[in-house]
Amino acid sequence: MVDKPDSQPPVEVVPSVEGGISAIGSATAPFIYFEDAAAFGHLPGIVRVTLTAGRILPTPDQRVATDHIVVAHLRMNLLAAASLKDALERALAMASQPPPACCRRSRQGARGRTATMNRSMGSCGTSSWIGRSFIPCAKPRC
Repeated sequence: MVDKPDSQPPVEVVPSVEGGISAIGSATAPFIYFEDAAAFGHLPGIVRVTLTAGRILPTPDQRVATDHIVVAHLRMNLLAAASLKDALERALAMASQPPPACCRRSRQGARGRTATMNRSMGSCGTSSWIGRSFIPCAKPRC
């Protein structure tokens, strides 16, 4: 057998397990950012939600215009809607709790201001994002 020097190794090799969640199947799943659930409704047994996000656009006369665009149309059965509702309620409850002291740090910011920033996914169970960076908690135990 001849090795192919041009071939790249796969990034992820995780086989699906019956009843589990496939990591391979998530490779093409979209990340959806939205700012508003602007419209919703239902058909018999199907919940419908339209998600929108705002845009800012430069205009020819050097001003800034704003508008909103539809970024996704969600369709789900009633069980899926209940599952999504539960997940959102739990995430909001997590977000409303201040992190333990061991998972906070201070950083000197621009103009000399000190900001307390949440650290993420430590053994203390906190989870948050700092700007666009995911930073794991450095404490092994709180």
